[in-house]
Amino acid sequence: MARSDPPTVPLISPLAAHQLLESAEAIMIDVRETDEWDEVRCIGSELRPKSSFADWCDTLPKDKTIIVQCRTGGRSGQIVHALMHDLGMDNAVNLEGGLVAWIDNALPIFTQST
Repeated sequence: MARSDPPTVPLISPLAAHQLLESAEAIMIDVRETDEWDEVRCIGSELRPKSSFADWCDTLPKDKTIIVQCRTGGRSGQIVHALMHDLGMDNAVNLEGGLVAWIDNALPIFTQST
């Protein structure tokens, strides 16, 4: 059985994502679970767990870029794919490298110790 590659979704770099958030042209959705969110998160992100996708997927704005992020980009890539292909949203992008890349770029985070 051949292994299938994950679907291609549009990516945004952490620095470009931060600039869009600063300009209020985007919102950032964190699709990790609550325990992960409580530990560390990108400043300005909103928690919307992947496990409850059906509850919030149709509440996203259509007039802003939706930056979706998780720890490294896997779960968020699945969500962006679903938003694009199942809901027809063309304004969703995946944060390249996720929270790990955000931190590596020294962008603002909240942690339990902050």
